[in-house]
Amino acid sequence: MTSDLDLDPVRRALTITADGVRPPADLTDRVRRGGRRRVRRRRAALAGTLAVLLAGGTAGVVQLARPPASAQLGGVAELLLDQPTRGDLADDRRWLSTVLATYRRTRDDSPLRGLGLTRRPAGEPHVTWAGSTPAGPAAAVVQRMWTDRHQPSVFIWFAGTDPAGRVEPVGADILAAPGRPAGWGSRAFLTGVDRSTLVVLDVGGDVQWSARRTYRADRVVRTDWRPVTFTDGAAVVRVPPQRDRYAVAVRDGAGAYLSLGNLTDPTVIPDDPGLGWRTPAGGGWPADRPARFPLAPRGALSLDTVLMFLGKGDAGQHEPAGGATGRDWTAYGRTGRGELFVAADVRFGGDPTRTVVYIQPLTSTDPRFGPVVTVYGDEVDRTAPLPVAVRLPDGRGWLVARKDATLSYLDHDGRWHPAGRNAALLPSTATRVRVDTTEVAL
Repeated sequence: MTSDLDLDPVRRALTITADGVRPPADLTDRVRRGGRRRVRRRRAALAGTLAVLLAGGTAGVVQLARPPASAQLGGVAELLLDQPTRGDLADDRRWLSTVLATYRRTRDDSPLRGLGLTRRPAGEPHVTWAGSTPAGPAAAVVQRMWTDRHQPSVFIWFAGTDPAGRVEPVGADILAAPGRPAGWGSRAFLTGVDRSTLVVLDVGGDVQWSARRTYRADRVVRTDWRPVTFTDGAAVVRVPPQRDRYAVAVRDGAGAYLSLGNLTDPTVIPDDPGLGWRTPAGGGWPADRPARFPLAPRGALSLDTVLMFLGKGDAGQHEPAGGATGRDWTAYGRTGRGELFVAADVRFGGDPTRTVVYIQPLTSTDPRFGPVVTVYGDEVDRTAPLPVAVRLPDGRGWLVARKDATLSYLDHDGRWHPAGRNAALLPSTATRVRVDTTEVAL
């Protein structure tokens, strides 16, 4: 699965915890054992049928190309390569032939070609699953590849059906490659015009799916996990339309998230302009960048200094199903207690933009302070007089922001105090904010 993360320090801070997700050490062995048992049972059940077909002649038997012997990569990759084609369309010669023809014609259209992982086939493609779905026939194809450094890998390609009834490539990934653990790649994909059908290949073990994220004050979680039911090599599940959202997530029985093969394709998620606060190129920067609002009441403080401290610990509870986007603006500095903080906009998939704030003590050895504090704000309304207003926990006050606006606040004694421009960290006693000439209640 590819990622669009760049080197911007704020983006690194927003996605730092997603990098720590790792499958359990024995996942490969458990997957292989469970999958092999089912393959043996299926092969025994099919033996009689194959004998009858062969006795009547081979003209009516689809000869699926099988990869030659090569370096063993183990786990999910070997299971999907070795097993006979599964699914209720496994014997549909016309569909399988069309799938393979489309695969050969479009395989190199995948962005993965640029990584040098699809240019040198090491064997013939194999349809590992072909079945019916509510969105029409779908299939998964696997093929051994050699990398540019003469090392083995396995490419997986997913297909659905377009509105005209033609085979439609919907995604691709690398199942195994040097430096990556077996099972790293996708074995689930979305198909259908609005991507409302989820297909998960059966390689052994339990799998669950979730339709939505839940935003709490301090983290993003999922509370609607439900199991999938495998039948003849795959689970087929109706899900809410994902064409412009990508809110669906899949995880295995150990709780590790599984990637969706569609994420390797160009996304069709509409561009979210956020608050439109980005600053134009200039000052040594070749392109526009997030607007920066330094808030350091105890002296000058650079964003790099804040991120250096935040990067030493757990920078919040991000969902590990993919990186967050945003980067329209950044506020940073110190709270009234002297704690370092950084705030920015954040967006998961097609969800509305929110504000996230990370707070960390100046010294991690100070017993008065705990680990990083993460705060998620409400959905941002760019048309509101005060788009950003986030209450910080434990009496730390309010973070408010509106680009180019003059800010002031009213305390509980009825007195107005100036708070500067663009963004401000207000005391917990603030009750109202004046944004230029407009008053907003907190």
